[in-house]
Amino acid sequence: MESIKHPLPLIAVIFLVLTGCSKVDTSISTSLKIRVIDKQGNSISGVAVKLYSALEDLEHQEKQTGLTQTSDSTGEVTFVDLQPLKYYWLAEKGCMNNINGITTADKLELNKTRTVTSTLIETGTLELINQSSNQYLVYVNGSLLLTADPLYSCTYEYVPAGSYSIIASQAGGSTNKTFNGNITCGSKFSVTYP
Repeated sequence: MESIKHPLPLIAVIFLVLTGCSKVDTSISTSLKIRVIDKQGNSISGVAVKLYSALEDLEHQEKQTGLTQTSDSTGEVTFVDLQPLKYYWLAEKGCMNNINGITTADKLELNKTRTVTSTLIETGTLELINQSSNQYLVYVNGSLLLTADPLYSCTYEYVPAGSYSIIASQAGGSTNKTFNGNITCGSKFSVTYP
């Protein structure tokens, strides 16, 4: 049996051709496609989506990247001509929003389109009002949420819809009050203590 021998330089050239470099396609812009769905996985059209390049900008809803887009019949929006950064977005329709998932995991890749799915949930508002001259510890569903100073009130928006048990416990005192209620889509659960 006869064996075929190839010189090493030819094998190196073949290897380089098979694994070689490729040119980056600059005709494709750096883009982010967001598909908006509900908890059952159904696409949602008519969702307003705002994009931000910093979490602080999202929190203050300022310095938006590009224009607000509205999801189409497939529940999608696409932001184009972006920088290869990490992005944050707010998607809202009525009392539903994506407050539980607002960011790309990492930076976008240059000249590529990243596709992400964003799930909207129903949310409402939780209002806590301390009308006492005492400090209170406020627990929500068993977890300490805040230490409320005297005559202090605060409002939490984008609270997921559901059942809530609020315990207001006087700091260093014996006064404890429990409040039970529900937050439904767009509603406000207001708790005034003691």
